[in-house]
Amino acid sequence: MVPELTKEQRIANLEKAKQMRKERTELRSQLASGVLTVCDLINLAERGDKAASGMRVKQMVGEGRAAVFAR
Repeated sequence: MVPELTKEQRIANLEKAKQMRKERTELRSQLASGVLTVCDLINLAERGDKAASGMRVKQMVGEGRAAVFAR
C-alpha cells in the first residue's frame, strides 16, 4: 500500500526532486564541457553523492562521449 502523504510532505518531496534534477543537469553539463570525466562522476557516486549515484549510465556515457568529440 502507498502511504497517504500530507500536502506539506508532497511539496517537500517535489522540492527535493526538483533540486536533484538541477544537480544532475549541472553534472551532465560539466561532463559535456569536459570539466568532469566519467571516472570523476563514478568516484562522486561511490563517495555518496546522491545526484551522481542516481544518474543513469546511458546519460553518463552519452555526455562523456560528447566531451571527447568536442575536444
